[in-house]
Amino acid sequence: LLDQMLSRALVVHRTDSVAREAIDLRQIALDIVETREHDVLAPGVEVELVIGERELVVAGDEFSLVQAGKNLLSNALKHGTPPVRVGVSEVAGRAHLWIEDAGPGIAPEQLARTGERFQRSAASREDSVGLGLSIVAAVADAFDGEIVTSREGERFRIALSLPIAREEMP
Repeated sequence: LLDQMLSRALVVHRTDSVAREAIDLRQIALDIVETREHDVLAPGVEVELVIGERELVVAGDEFSLVQAGKNLLSNALKHGTPPVRVGVSEVAGRAHLWIEDAGPGIAPEQLARTGERFQRSAASREDSVGLGLSIVAAVADAFDGEIVTSREGERFRIALSLPIAREEMP
């Protein structure tokens, strides 16, 4: 609980005080998977990385984007069903940092409350405090993004969708 509260506070603070940088979302996805923090949460569950060869640059803050991605992955590991994949892709002219699993996904009424802190679904585990999607929503709001979901066959995908950075970004 304390880690997530601190993470949310840092994300909110940083979005107001840290200048946006040009960041390749592939690096964010790579960082999330390579730290292997998910091994503690879900030992034995392999997390596949799916990134292309082409840069997908957004204007943002590395720390905040990593926190959002880690929270999406944590939710998939806690509430979803393996196999789990972390990826980056361009969808309709926007950059998506996404997590995909074989679980049922988030109920529409729960997704509608993603910006609210301490919101838990009826299916939430005991150790869930309901801050994960609140952190993702704060990052989305800070960087002109949104949370989008989709289902393709048996796979549920949730993504942080962000505008692709313009060429003139430093």
